[in-house]
Amino acid sequence: MKDKYFSISIVVEIILVAFIYLSTTMGWYSAASIAFAVTFLVLLGYIFLTKNFKDLKTWILITICVFNVIIDFLIHTTGKISFDYYKKVIMFSTFVLLISYCSTIKVNAKTLRFVQYVPIVLSVYTFFSYYYFGNNNMIAQGITLGFSNPNFTGMWLLHLFVFDVINVFDSKNKKIIRILSLILAIVMLQLINLTKARSSMIGAFVFGMLLFVGYIKKMQLSKFTTILCIIFPIIFIFIYFSLVNQDWFTEFFSFMISEGKTLTSRNKIWKNALEVYSQSPIIGVYYLISEGTGQSQLHNAHLDVLVSYGPIVFLLFLYILFKASKVCYQKNNTALSFISVAGFLAIMISGTFEAALVAGAMGLNIFTASLLLLANSKEENSLIGIKEK
Repeated sequence: MKDKYFSISIVVEIILVAFIYLSTTMGWYSAASIAFAVTFLVLLGYIFLTKNFKDLKTWILITICVFNVIIDFLIHTTGKISFDYYKKVIMFSTFVLLISYCSTIKVNAKTLRFVQYVPIVLSVYTFFSYYYFGNNNMIAQGITLGFSNPNFTGMWLLHLFVFDVINVFDSKNKKIIRILSLILAIVMLQLINLTKARSSMIGAFVFGMLLFVGYIKKMQLSKFTTILCIIFPIIFIFIYFSLVNQDWFTEFFSFMISEGKTLTSRNKIWKNALEVYSQSPIIGVYYLISEGTGQSQLHNAHLDVLVSYGPIVFLLFLYILFKASKVCYQKNNTALSFISVAGFLAIMISGTFEAALVAGAMGLNIFTASLLLLANSKEENSLIGIKEK
């Protein structure tokens, strides 16, 4: 049964995210901030209208999150808790809710097409914005398109790239849409390269690899591969610590070094985060890591969740990601479902070097979760060049 209220909510959310993207690239930052605030109200409106509290584990995660954040505050100060202190935990909780809802609630076909086509419009706009309208400001040799830094820009472009690729292969699209999407996917890939954002480059590469494996394995990954994709960001930290000072490692990945971006750029941030976390490994160090502001970004989504909220929340988060990605290892899933979840997993792996999705994505995480809507749809929708089971 389709949920018409969630369909409406998602359409409104996608419109708001598109507005945030356009406003930011045009320098209308106040308008983007207002639209971002409204995205929370739309989700809250849906929850209170439908009283959808069915996914118990998600609500347990949110409850523990809030409890740990409050306790951590009370341990370290006797002052009053400001709303700003809660912003990060609200953003993380919202992302988790969106993942849960988008991976379980079915929406109508028109909503699915809307979710697919808005990124096409944004990709076309991005092409003209950069190549014809002179939106080419740079930081550390990487383009920003008006966003705060090239890495965040790269994350937005990675999402557009994933959606463009989906539209290239979707057999329900008209030929002109598929050709346009192919051109746009190539352009987005080039722009990702111009951001010098290594996290997004890796995400695009992983997306391609997952699609290749999916083609070979008839739209299915093993559970092991799916789990590996989900836990990779946290595993990589410890691999990184053991290899980053090795000469061969530095030489092999020298192509990823650019002005202001050395291979050791995350070393100090991650080590400091783990040192602070050791002071309170049960409930996390949300207060300490942000120095009481509630604003911190540890440049690794998984580490950010673990350090901020503790191991119970972190494990529940991994479980929710795994549950949302179940299409990858199920039999008889459609190719559209597989390619959408492959994009979702690739984006989560890009979180190895960025934590924006859980710590201030400015609505970008709505795009991330909406990929699961496509994966959750049971349309018999084949993709050009990819055989169904």
